[in-house]
Amino acid sequence: MSSSSSSQDEKRTKIERLFYQLKDGCGDASCQNVYCGKPDIDINEAAATALRLYNDENVRICISKQRIEQVSSNSGGGGGENSAVQNNQNAVTNDRAADPNEDELMDYIVCRRLAEEEEEMQTSGPPDAGGLNTSNSVGDCSSSTSKLEHKHTAARVRAKTKIEIEDEGYFNKQAEGYKVIDRLINFDESLSFDTLRVALTTIFAEVLSANNLFVPEKERVTRQMMVKNRKDLRTIVAPYESQSRAISGEDCARHSCQKSDFRFGSMSPFSTPTCDMQQVARLNTAMQWYKEKHRAEPATAVECVILEAMKENLTYLLKSKLNFLRHIHLNSNALNIFPLFLENIAMMNPAALEIVIPPYCNVLVHLPLEAQQRLVGFWKDLTPERLLSFVELFQQQLAYRVLMQGYTEEDDFHNDHMIHIMVKALHLLYLASVVGGEMKKVVDTVANNKSRDMLERYAANQNNQDEEFRYLWVHPLARRMNIDRLDSIKPLIPPHHFVNHEVNKLLDVMADYKNSRTHESGEIFSFISYSFFLTLPNKIHYLFCDVQKRMVILRQYSRLSAYLGSSLISQTLKIRVRRANIINDTLLQLELHTDGMENFNKQLHVEFEGEEGVDEGGLSKEFFMIIVEKMLTPDHGVFIYEQESRLFWFNMHSFESESQYRLIGIILGLAINNSCILNISFPRFIYKKLLGYKAVFQDMHQLYPVFYSSLKSLLEYEGNVEEDLILTFTVEYSDVFGIRHTHELKDDQPGLVVTNENRKEYVDLYTDWLLNTSVTEQFNAFRCGFDLVCSSTPIKFLFNAEELELLICGKESLELEELEKTARYDGFTENCQTIKDFWAIVSELSADERKKFLVFFTGCDRVPVGGLADLKMSLVRNGDKMDSLPTAHTCFNVILLPDYNNKVLLKERLLKAISYSEGFGLL
Repeated sequence: MSSSSSSQDEKRTKIERLFYQLKDGCGDASCQNVYCGKPDIDINEAAATALRLYNDENVRICISKQRIEQVSSNSGGGGGENSAVQNNQNAVTNDRAADPNEDELMDYIVCRRLAEEEEEMQTSGPPDAGGLNTSNSVGDCSSSTSKLEHKHTAARVRAKTKIEIEDEGYFNKQAEGYKVIDRLINFDESLSFDTLRVALTTIFAEVLSANNLFVPEKERVTRQMMVKNRKDLRTIVAPYESQSRAISGEDCARHSCQKSDFRFGSMSPFSTPTCDMQQVARLNTAMQWYKEKHRAEPATAVECVILEAMKENLTYLLKSKLNFLRHIHLNSNALNIFPLFLENIAMMNPAALEIVIPPYCNVLVHLPLEAQQRLVGFWKDLTPERLLSFVELFQQQLAYRVLMQGYTEEDDFHNDHMIHIMVKALHLLYLASVVGGEMKKVVDTVANNKSRDMLERYAANQNNQDEEFRYLWVHPLARRMNIDRLDSIKPLIPPHHFVNHEVNKLLDVMADYKNSRTHESGEIFSFISYSFFLTLPNKIHYLFCDVQKRMVILRQYSRLSAYLGSSLISQTLKIRVRRANIINDTLLQLELHTDGMENFNKQLHVEFEGEEGVDEGGLSKEFFMIIVEKMLTPDHGVFIYEQESRLFWFNMHSFESESQYRLIGIILGLAINNSCILNISFPRFIYKKLLGYKAVFQDMHQLYPVFYSSLKSLLEYEGNVEEDLILTFTVEYSDVFGIRHTHELKDDQPGLVVTNENRKEYVDLYTDWLLNTSVTEQFNAFRCGFDLVCSSTPIKFLFNAEELELLICGKESLELEELEKTARYDGFTENCQTIKDFWAIVSELSADERKKFLVFFTGCDRVPVGGLADLKMSLVRNGDKMDSLPTAHTCFNVILLPDYNNKVLLKERLLKAISYSEGFGLL
């Protein structure tokens, strides 16, 4: 006998002994074994329990062989394996006997387990967290027969046949299990733990039983219904059987992109989960009650039973992609287990982090896209509190994974498939939060088209890369559902709950960005498609990786051109300006570069005429600061300053050409590419407009808070608007010269009166005119300049309006104490008197003096997103000359400080240095 046959016989013997031990006991009245002689257990329950326990080394077998022979002979069963096989084959042929004997049942359950184990061994590997392995379906007899030609061939084929066809005697114990759960929900005090344990295992460990729980009886799906539709099933899975690849949402999306005529969802009968969630809540309440009542049992005994059953169920789903496909396509209730499991109180047990959540999320993320879309549609109707509890559960799993693996910043955790799976699972909850919250799709189609036309005019040789970025940086499910995070006005859950800071600390952005280059082919996971999960500093790092990559490519191209003897191409974007005429000089030189958008992807290099400074970053910072200050001056006429909001806005009556607005847009884009922060005060919704979306009524309070309050009062007014307020769809306003103008909000109905019925339309039209159409020409030129620089970057797919504002403008907080914590010293020590005096003086500076101090050593008065600690300022000892002023290298955030040894003198010299810091020279 071969070793494998011997091993199988041993397993069969163990299962058989457990079966009889559970059903009839060992015969010893004083036996204390909890798995011996269950009085209320029937044949089916004993068989299922024996099958589940045979791998448990802690289960004690106390029944003897003589006892088995005794109870077996008393039961009147057939004699031996061949007899059992023949009996079962006859039962199948004769449409099955109603009450199978025990030997027949034992033969069935043993052969089922052996067949499943052999199939698992024949796959490419055990199911893991990274994907589903292909294997032969348990339900396909004809394709499996050739692989099972050995001692148990006939029995195994028979076992597979029984799995295919509904068999009340062997397999389907749903009715008894549902009755027991009904008893639990109705707080039946006579319900024993053993009975409940068997029922919970029966229902939660079997796919079909779990899916039919809390579903009206007439809507339950039986195996007979699934087998009846087998022909339709093979039509559905045929495209996948010809492809030896695991099924996942992303794989299906990529396949459908490659073959546009094929859509997975077009053939699938997916429906939204149908289980009664009120009943699920009642089950949780009843389980809590049962735990309180049965204190003699371990406090978490019921929960552990359910967790183990869930694990068995989910593991089965992960066995092979074809089994997986058969189930979800033939069962219209197939998605019920996902809310049923996630809502169960057992998931709050810490053991779930190890037992259930990993396989649960594995199955979840490998669902086809349409199935995931249905679940998102189901979860969007949850309360924010309930949805947040699921988000926190998945975040706990991520934190647990990081903790258990012991990852540090030096470790490469990017290949951890479980982290990938948890991020994908979080993405489904994120989409549910967005869809379930307040949304309004306000894409500015007109402005987008005009910007595209202007880009083609100024850079005809450039292709719009939006679709390329959308494919790479946007998840396939979001593309399928046509969801853009910018559509979300108020999600169910604030976005910061989806950001995992522990994982973000470990993230090697550069390595992950390189992974994204192969992400298109699906070879390597990348966080790029899950920007909701990333912190703002990491998003900025991703952007700079992309920008730096383009700069490197352009430098290499320039060197290659020089080597080949073609025309010399500059490696940088050089501009030479005069401080007194900085706007015109900049405008003239940048206009010369609009013939090719690639010029704006080069590193900026600034020279101030008449000054000896070398631009290592510091001159660029001052250049941006000066030109923005000049452009925003009201006397320049490009922008106006709104006193009530203290923000700048476009001058709708400006006499300046579009080139002025295009220039400021280019300046914003260049500042991003060159990591410079601008002191610019625009309303936040202008950044939303830069991303391609219109401003809406909720945005008006940022720029015109008084108008916003008035219009909001109009919408909430309970009286007669027409008679009491006497408003029309005509707007009257004055320009900067005091000249009165009127504008009809509805050209075809001049003077139309505002009523209770049309006041919402009035507010929308007024808002659209004030924030969008009245400044269309100015804004479109401004956006064109921005897009000339940034259309080749993934800004639109990484940042929302608030984040884009922080990227461009930084923070206003000037807590200079943060500088002291990260400051570095050269020639000084932290405890020397001059350094102590220096920080004491800095802490006493006023708000204006702090801004000047920041400009003095950084070239900008704004704080980067990561805070002042990111500046890493250096204090270098510069001799001990008392008549020298402190100086700075703004390119490197370095202050050259003489060792004055006198606090009064140090303060006087430092204040003078920061007050007269404009200009550059070589030291």
